[in-house]
Amino acid sequence: METRPDRFVAIAVLMLAPTAALLGALVIAGRLNILLALAAFALVAAVTAVARHLVLRDSRLIAAYLDQVRDRRTPLPPPQARTLTGAALLDDIAQLHQNWLRHREEIEHRLAADEAVVEALHDPLMLVDDKRKVGRANSAARALFGDRMLNRDLAVSVRNPDVLAAVDAVLAGGDSRRVEFTLPLPVERVLEVRVTPFRPAAEDGAPEHEITAIVTLHDITAIKRSEQMRADFVANASHELRTPLSTLVGFIETLRGPARDDADARDRFLAIMQEQAGRMSRLVMDLLSLSRIELDEHTHPTGETNVAQLVHSVVAMLELKAAARKITIRVQGGGSAPGAGG
Repeated sequence: METRPDRFVAIAVLMLAPTAALLGALVIAGRLNILLALAAFALVAAVTAVARHLVLRDSRLIAAYLDQVRDRRTPLPPPQARTLTGAALLDDIAQLHQNWLRHREEIEHRLAADEAVVEALHDPLMLVDDKRKVGRANSAARALFGDRMLNRDLAVSVRNPDVLAAVDAVLAGGDSRRVEFTLPLPVERVLEVRVTPFRPAAEDGAPEHEITAIVTLHDITAIKRSEQMRADFVANASHELRTPLSTLVGFIETLRGPARDDADARDRFLAIMQEQAGRMSRLVMDLLSLSRIELDEHTHPTGETNVAQLVHSVVAMLELKAAARKITIRVQGGGSAPGAGG
């Protein structure tokens, strides 16, 4: 801020002009001695000069204080002014600066919290501008597509035409879109892409901001795989259980009919039926185990397992079946990873 001394000179002249005109009129009318008129004018001019000097000094003081607090991040006490008006202005400027610093700190804390929340999101999130360039991407998105995706066209990272078409439609003013696509590498995954329009609120009188698209990706591989496995499970179970079920139904019909009173046949058939029922039980357990394994085949283990306890529990379950076949199961080894021998 710069002061203009010539303005204060013009103001002083304007202030003295009415006084000079009044004193001159009194002298012409003979009601005031010319010497007294000159003395009065000199007194008024001196007071005006002193006031001008004080106001000019305070104006320069205010300008210098404004330059000091313009980019300052901490409060600065105002200097001592010579006039009441200058002191009031300096106090107001200091108070405004403190309020601005407090408001700025609140905004920075809020932005930092928002940034932390976005960065902590498990799902990838990207902010795409009206030119389809990626302006922001959280850590999950950068881990998936790399840091080079920033400030580049979305098509460089996401090459799926359906996703790009959904983003273009939203940027053109359309409603939210939801698209599914498959990411083949490093492990095939199915992702659900949600594209939501976002237009920052414009201040009164300011032009409206361009539409921005918020792109979020949600991994639905487990859901899709679970749906597929349910269908496969039904098909496999129907196929694998058809034979033993048919055998059981046939033997039941035989025992209720021709072999009703044949004790030897009944014992033989019941033994076969027990074997077929055990086969069905093992098939169901195998199918359930297969489903769990396929569901979690790409999920890294996160917990800890007592291997010794697990091995002993498996031995306890198989002990009766092994004894029926005259097989002895022994657990050899020690430590956290024992081996099994039979």
